[in-house]
Amino acid sequence: RVRVNFKTSNKTLAITPHLSGHVVGGCYWVLRQLSDDTEIVLAPTYHHAKERHLAGSTLHKFGVNADALVTMPGGPRGLLGRLYRPPPATATANHARRKKAILSPPVGSRSEATMIESIMTTLRRDGNVLLPVDASGRVLELLLLLDRHWERHRLSGAYNLAWVGPMARNALEFARSQLEWMAPPLGAQFDSQRGHPLQLRNVRICSSVEELESGVIERSDGNPSCVLASGPTLDHGPARDLLLRWGGNPDNLVLLTDSTRCVPRGEVWFRDEEELARMVASATKEETIGPSVAGVAEDAAAEAAATAGGDDDANAATLGAALSPAVVSRSTTASQLLHAWCTAKASGEEMA
Repeated sequence: RVRVNFKTSNKTLAITPHLSGHVVGGCYWVLRQLSDDTEIVLAPTYHHAKERHLAGSTLHKFGVNADALVTMPGGPRGLLGRLYRPPPATATANHARRKKAILSPPVGSRSEATMIESIMTTLRRDGNVLLPVDASGRVLELLLLLDRHWERHRLSGAYNLAWVGPMARNALEFARSQLEWMAPPLGAQFDSQRGHPLQLRNVRICSSVEELESGVIERSDGNPSCVLASGPTLDHGPARDLLLRWGGNPDNLVLLTDSTRCVPRGEVWFRDEEELARMVASATKEETIGPSVAGVAEDAAAEAAATAGGDDDANAATLGAALSPAVVSRSTTASQLLHAWCTAKASGEEMA
């Protein structure tokens, strides 16, 4: 609890964090003005359900009597969200025959069973599974779920289970020291000397795709692999590299586990070269953008020009030519895949 004294108004504000679930260390905040007990709850992200590595949020306990709740709308949005809603009364003839929503509301246990079944179906047909994940947040829940499934069914000899990320080992080591902030059953397991719950005996930790291929896949004689790879948007990191390697095989599977990461890229890319030139010109005015942004924009323009015409350059051969902003999508790769899947579902087809 933190108390902030405002000497000018002679009032005191108490700020108290409470458990919000979702990620380790996640919290929501209760702001209470001590003079009249006015309470405001700031809860940008929370999760009520109990999970394997986290207890549920306490928002229902400490946030019900607040005078105001500041939060974000939950649930799927956009095209994915429409698949969970039944067709409106004014629907077209094609949709009028459908009385129910295309997708059923997600339920924890059922969603996990569906995910496991999709993974195992792919592995049984000798395909690989790619799960793009964050570096250290929700990935812990997925690791516990898959590690226990591999342990229960003794799958290590037939299929590889790996976590690939440059900071994967560091993230796991740090997470093992945070049991006091996790679900009580994990702490009880550690206290009873039954082993650390995040030991993850069936998960191979790799820092790069090269280590995965040489240290896991080749040593297992090419067994099918289920890989959790850093890079939830599929635009960077090991997840992007594996997508480029595995994306051309129809037997493989890309499994998106967090639709909130399927987002636009923002204003990083420009519509055309004229817009880039206008930004470079305006960046020279300190009152508009500032010198730091000007330097970044000029460097980007110079690098793009140098790389585009450098077919003989070794770096260009390795990294490829710089893409023109006009041909770069404003949506991330994960967002484009999700949109294609939703479009196929809405038309009653399977995504190619």
